Amino acid sequence: MYKSILDYLCRAEKSDPNKIALVDPNEQCTYCQLNTMAKRIASAVLEKIQEINVPVIVLMNKSVKTIAAFMGVAYTRNFYVPLDINMPAKRLNTVMKSLGSKVIITDNKNYDYVVSVAEKETEIIRVEELEETPINKEVDKRYEQAVDTDPLYVIYTSGSTGVPKGVIINHRAVINFVEEARNTLSFDSDDRFLNQAPFHFDASLPDIYCCIGAGATLHMLSKNTFYNPLKVVKYMEQNEISIVFWVPSVLVLIANAKVLQYVNLNSLKKVAFCGEVLPVKQYNIWKEKLPNAIFVNYYGPTETTYACSHYLINREFQNTDNLPIGFANQNAEIILLNSKNELAKDGEVGELCVKGNCLSAGYYNNQEATEKAFVQNPLIDTYRDIIYRTGDLARYNEYGELEYVGRWDSQIKFNGYRIELGEVECALMSIEEIDCACCLFDENKQMLYAFYVADNISDLDTRLSEYLPEYMMPSRYIKLEHMIYNSNGKIDRKGLKEKYIEND
Repeated sequence: MYKSILDYLCRAEKSDPNKIALVDPNEQCTYCQLNTMAKRIASAVLEKIQEINVPVIVLMNKSVKTIAAFMGVAYTRNFYVPLDINMPAKRLNTVMKSLGSKVIITDNKNYDYVVSVAEKETEIIRVEELEETPINKEVDKRYEQAVDTDPLYVIYTSGSTGVPKGVIINHRAVINFVEEARNTLSFDSDDRFLNQAPFHFDASLPDIYCCIGAGATLHMLSKNTFYNPLKVVKYMEQNEISIVFWVPSVLVLIANAKVLQYVNLNSLKKVAFCGEVLPVKQYNIWKEKLPNAIFVNYYGPTETTYACSHYLINREFQNTDNLPIGFANQNAEIILLNSKNELAKDGEVGELCVKGNCLSAGYYNNQEATEKAFVQNPLIDTYRDIIYRTGDLARYNEYGELEYVGRWDSQIKFNGYRIELGEVECALMSIEEIDCACCLFDENKQMLYAFYVADNISDLDTRLSEYLPEYMMPSRYIKLEHMIYNSNGKIDRKGLKEKYIEND
């Protein structure tokens, strides 16, 4: 068993040192060059800090050098914290203060900005200055001493109190997912991955580590390309991309843009997605285009290291159906608990709780939040058995597969009934003309808003009433020219609320 993600990198370099590992819009590197770059960065970090298991901030645009920085920090037995260079300065400052990191790794392009936002005592390393840096012997020594419980990275997610939470993920959890995904998708060194997600978002985890784990090649999309669906699919065609791990919104965007007809994507054999519900309507568009491809629906919050369950889609679904989230990943166990903290019965909706190697080590410097989310299994009282309470609702269907129902906090009280927003969204998406939909509820106004994107549609209220009872019907429909997405590629619900509801 591997003890560090660096085992993957070293194995790939030994197997084929001249193989192209990473490609960004400006440069590319081989596995030999990547490993050398990582060791030079590690040497520079070790000049600044001698401790282990402390945070090192990586604050730069997505590139070959960014991944080299991640690997370099791992060589020092410390953990990297990828932060969004476009994050508002006040939020960035809050996160950096909570970390207390002594070192920030950046590049020439962002150096002046990083200097302006960093604490005065923070050491700043520019990757471009390390091209001739000698490799410290301590680097290999640290690698030999590594253990799989060492933290690898901390990803910051939004917190309910408004303060971001740093999710700690160790090497073991990442290795566990890579091996799970390898078994499910059968990727190898001949595959070509296409990264879409920003590196400060955990959806990038499989892009980086499944690729390096296979000794394959990872292509990184530029922002200009990503926001143009036709450019994305043409890039995929030209570079013979064979596997993607994307958020569903990207698949929806491309399907709705009707650009798949203009390209030949026969090289694309594996399509994995996670992070949101993929409407079956758009899945069927992709499946029709790629009838021989493998499609996998992953489920899991950041705290479960990208995913804790998966569904290898193996039957046909109608546009009005929901895709299951399937079965627990290897070395993971999923428990559905009802409101009484008892096991949910067959078909009963319960909170989805997770345990196993996929679990985060908690929230960095936030014991209170950790103890609230990572709790003792209420079904066990004789020994310590920690589970993560996701806040998501699920049930088992007639096939014994898990079905995602929604979230505790998206279950609203409207017209005297408890309603799941996801069910209303699913009904909207069942209407053929609608390309994308999102529902939000304003408790103070007691109004249910339905946002949708469609070319031409009439009698929407009447059409929707064919799927929903009267008490679940939206109070107001808002037609959008385009759905609003956040930097992670997900529907920007906060932005919709601020723009359309707060001023309504």
